[in-house]
Amino acid sequence: IGVANFYEDVLKDLISTTGISPVLNQVEIHPGFTQSGLRAFHHDNDIVTEAWAPLARGVVLNNPVIEQAAADHEATEGQVVLAYLMSKGMSVIPKSARTERLKENLASTELELTAEEVSAIDALEGQEGFGRMFNDPREFPGDEE
Repeated sequence: IGVANFYEDVLKDLISTTGISPVLNQVEIHPGFTQSGLRAFHHDNDIVTEAWAPLARGVVLNNPVIEQAAADHEATEGQVVLAYLMSKGMSVIPKSARTERLKENLASTELELTAEEVSAIDALEGQEGFGRMFNDPREFPGDEE
């Protein structure tokens, strides 16, 4: 099974209650918000991390670190972001309905970032303007009974 927006406690409950570990958990991940703790849990439990909103609706594209890596590789900023996330073993789902953008996204699978570039993008974690962009699943709206 695949799930979305399950955090560690919910995954632990699911696994302990059913004996089933999901194959995949789709969660918000992008440069500056990589959820390393959740990804470590996924790794330890053989769960694939799938990044939704990997481009953070374009917010992360206008960053000097990402722009420099794009220039160095003659790639787009979007390709750098996708290559970065894939280099960490994640599945990515970039949204696009435009044929040229779909081709561009696919070409990111052939882009190899250097260790220095990956480290520089890692360093965006926690910087101003980066972080969770969407609602935290722990704060789901509505009443629980």
